[in-house]
Amino acid sequence: MKRSILTLSLFLFIVTTPESKASNTDADEALWSHLQRRSGIWYKQYIKENGVAVNTAHWKTPIERAFIRLANASGHKPFNVEYVIINNKRFNASAFPGGQFIIHLGALQEMEGKARKDIKADGTEGEKRGIDWYRERMIAPLLAHELSHYYNRHTFFAIKRYWPYAGKQSDEISMDMIKYSQENELDADLTGYLILKRAGYNPDSMIDLLNFLNDLAQRTKGISAYYFSSHPSPHTRLAALDHKGKGLHAWASLMERTFDDIQFGKNLKPAIETLEDALKKYPDNVHLLKAHAVALHKLWLSTVPLRNQRLKAIIGLPAFRDDMVFRKRRARGVSIGNRRYYNRALKAYREAIDRALDPEFQSNFGVLLCYSSDTGEKKRGAELAFKAAKKQPTTSTLSNLALVEFIAGEQNKSIKLLSGMARVIDENYTKKLAKSATDAKTSKQIHGLRDYIRKCQIIDREYVYTDFTPILNLALAMHYAGESATAKAIAHDYLQRYDSRSAWAKHLSRITGVKMPEAEKSAKPLFINGIKVGDSIKKVLETWKNPSKIVSDITEREFWYYEKTGMYLMVEMGQVHQMIITSSRSPKVGDKFGVGTSRLHVEKILGKHKSQSGLYYLYGEDQGIVIRYVLGIADKIIIMR
Repeated sequence: MKRSILTLSLFLFIVTTPESKASNTDADEALWSHLQRRSGIWYKQYIKENGVAVNTAHWKTPIERAFIRLANASGHKPFNVEYVIINNKRFNASAFPGGQFIIHLGALQEMEGKARKDIKADGTEGEKRGIDWYRERMIAPLLAHELSHYYNRHTFFAIKRYWPYAGKQSDEISMDMIKYSQENELDADLTGYLILKRAGYNPDSMIDLLNFLNDLAQRTKGISAYYFSSHPSPHTRLAALDHKGKGLHAWASLMERTFDDIQFGKNLKPAIETLEDALKKYPDNVHLLKAHAVALHKLWLSTVPLRNQRLKAIIGLPAFRDDMVFRKRRARGVSIGNRRYYNRALKAYREAIDRALDPEFQSNFGVLLCYSSDTGEKKRGAELAFKAAKKQPTTSTLSNLALVEFIAGEQNKSIKLLSGMARVIDENYTKKLAKSATDAKTSKQIHGLRDYIRKCQIIDREYVYTDFTPILNLALAMHYAGESATAKAIAHDYLQRYDSRSAWAKHLSRITGVKMPEAEKSAKPLFINGIKVGDSIKKVLETWKNPSKIVSDITEREFWYYEKTGMYLMVEMGQVHQMIITSSRSPKVGDKFGVGTSRLHVEKILGKHKSQSGLYYLYGEDQGIVIRYVLGIADKIIIMR
């Protein structure tokens, strides 16, 4: 299969930014060089994973013309550009730190359709220009954006600021890194806008591209426009550029953020105020009415202790979409939580419920009503929850029905429903875990799910993954029903396998007496001349100075050799992943043992080895230490994660 890859020599002059001057240190240059060396390997791996698209020769000329015009107008020095069109249907493109670019086939297919519509709409003028003229002007803003990522060295500054190079842990950086990534996207939009103008393209083509992206985004509901996306929403990006529709996009961006906040129970009071302002303009909009009700519901829940909620409700809200916008009775209230917030939520639900026919919203309302002090309201809540679950039997509606039944005193029915759900969920999850041991794709899915849950719990301490909620609720229901032994068994399994971070998990542990899983105890890190596994190359350069040579392999790894001391490091993404000692002249590990030390003396310090393979002995569990012995004397020492 022939690759559609182009190498261009571009002769330009460089513009140095204040940031690049400030970062012109040996360590920074080493990191940048490291990233550029790895870039080609990442690029090839990406191509291998996706495959090269075929039948794209008609895009070759428009892409190459746009690349040359944009690069020549950018004000930066020459570099070799490589690009490839990959067989991926998503609308996307990527820039690598070494000057390689990926264009997804999906982006070109969408642009092709738009270009053909435009040429037809322009009639005779369109025929004179030819289809390549339209293709070039469609692709130019996309390439300008990606070139801006490269010129502005966004990969470098992200790693310098947030990866272990900066000495931070992943828990500290997850949300900040998303925010920083979004800032880079806005920066690339603005820089790309300016490059388009310098290159003689209409800079408003960047606006056209973002509007086109927004049209594509509206086809899917999405989970969140803000919290988990590395890119700001098209509305946010359009609001950052100066053009006629800026105000409208700023308002839509505010709505997206408001709906996201409600999803995660964050900033609820400002979100409610924003929705109430919006309802003055669109008083009968059912989507705004529903969001208002859910926000007030969650605000009231925030005033109710978990012990009084009894079970965990699943109160959902879809992400904001453009198409969302463009009989009252006296509330009797509740005896738990903030009565005023509850009554406001009740009022908001009633204003929306007659027009909101979707089961998820009806289920939410049923949950709210079940906490009412009025018997009639409780009955109405049970009816709504039952109808919602019957019409759309999802994890959310069924789990909420079980909650409503439990609060209403139908404990046996509730426990029976939760038991059936929990059994299916546990069986499926157990199969997934077993498969993940041998299947890389499944393992990646499990790790991705756990990472997603962890991020959600950073945002919302009460967050519980929807599919795990019935198991949590079963343990809680068993406890409140007096089935202590069963509740403890389920709670133990839940805390060990599913969730030990959320406020609900801690509440379950507290009321059942089941201890939370012990946090893994980290062994004291082992230093060699002031450096340990996990340190950044910045620290290595400050402490050990420059290596005598650097060798790359075909993966993401590099080996930094310090030949005078008989040591070398394995480096990935600017961080030390292994330290290898091969000589008796090498420094000792923790100043206690090294090459030439007897196994007897090593094991007085490290304890007995955990396992053995040939001449290699493994010590430690948290931090692996592998030592090769020859005639009982350490001949090679490897310290790893």
